[in-house]
Amino acid sequence: MATFNTVQKAGGCASLSPWSLSQNERDQGDVRSNWLRLLSGSAPATFAQIRRVAEDACSFGEAVGMLRALPLPAFSYFVLAGSQRGEGAVLARDREGVADEWRLPKGRDGWWLLETNYDRLGPPAPDDKRRAVAVRFMARYSPANFTLGAMWNLLSDRSANATAGERGVWNNETVYSQVMVQPPPPAMPTLHWQRRGDYPEDPPAPISALSGEVGAAVRPSDVQAVAVM
Repeated sequence: MATFNTVQKAGGCASLSPWSLSQNERDQGDVRSNWLRLLSGSAPATFAQIRRVAEDACSFGEAVGMLRALPLPAFSYFVLAGSQRGEGAVLARDREGVADEWRLPKGRDGWWLLETNYDRLGPPAPDDKRRAVAVRFMARYSPANFTLGAMWNLLSDRSANATAGERGVWNNETVYSQVMVQPPPPAMPTLHWQRRGDYPEDPPAPISALSGEVGAAVRPSDVQAVAVM
């Protein structure tokens, strides 16, 4: 059995066709039903299912297929990205199946997807309009000028209009932010920035100029899905 002791893991059969996966809360259903399914054995824990996918899926397509079908104890979002052009997907999962799925190139302008803990066709909470903040940020970019620094600035964006119900992408409930890049196999993923801990009083300075590999423009096939936590 594979051992998973980090947030990210590379290797196994997926090393020749790398893919990434993150999971987000989908705040629907009754928490008592979630516990009942878990404790009765009707569905394994969500983390156990993610582990199963990480062990068995050898490609982006296999990972998407497994996550469409595996039973879950609770509603979830799964954000997946692959290493090939067009490999990006967000799955909105019920306990037994897919409620919605959106994929590249059907995202906005065909090159990015966004998920903020709410169904894409439904409204967010009146005081949690992070989606509007993130969409406004992404409207400033194209595949030609979207860099790793821009991705980090998105995850650090606090330019919200609170009177309109907006909330910064980085806010007082953000636990963890990270920007990584998977170089060509069999190299391991490269961590460029990460942040965890307290929410500061002052907003971070934007990354305006970078050099070397970190500042290189990101190819359209590199940026597949944006998960805003």
